[in-house]
Order: sequence, then C-alpha cells, then structure tokens
Amino acid sequence: MKRPAPARLAGLSEVSEAMWQAEQARFREVLERQRAIEAAISRLDTLLKRRFDPEAAEGDPAILASAEIAWRRWGNAERDKLLRDLARIRAESADQRDRMKRTFGRYDVLRQLTGKR
Repeated sequence: MKRPAPARLAGLSEVSEAMWQAEQARFREVLERQRAIEAAISRLDTLLKRRFDPEAAEGDPAILASAEIAWRRWGNAERDKLLRDLARIRAESADQRDRMKRTFGRYDVLRQLTGKR
C-alpha cells in the first residue's frame, strides 16, 4: 500500500486540527447551555422554597390558598420543563463528547504521522 505524500499528510493534519478545535468549541457551547439550565433549576428551587406572598391575597384565606396552589402548580410545571431541557442537553453533551473523541483520534493519528507532537 502506498503511503500518502508528506505534504498531503500535513494538509490533512491542519484540517483535522481545525475540526478538533471546532468540536471543542461546540462542546463548550453545549456545556454553557447545560450550566444555564442547571442554574435556572437552582433559582427556581430557591423560589419554590418560599411561600406565596400573603399580602398579595389581602388577608383572604381562600385567595391565599388558591394563589399558593397556583404558585406551586406553575413552579412544578416550570421545573418539569427545565428538567426535560436538561435531559435533552445532557444527551446532546454525550453525543458531542463522542464526536470529540472521534475527531481527536483522527487529529492525534495525523499529528503522529506528521511528527507534530
């Protein structure tokens, strides 16, 4: 089997390095989105630990009870949505990690073949 010319290997090495850097950038973006969702969940959890403001109910226990229920219902629905988003982004993160591994493998082999350590 014929070996590729050194110039061709050098060109492939440069392309693979650019691809590796692009995959790293995409992975950082995914991680930033994941952190943002995790922070939103944390903020929501902090809000949900508080009770509904009784002054907004103007002392009426019925209004207070229904407002508390609505507050909890909204908070739980929002938390469920954020958790679904987090599950999606974690799956995307795992896929991106796999793409990074393959891209790095190609990049590393070409670096070794061209002597660029």
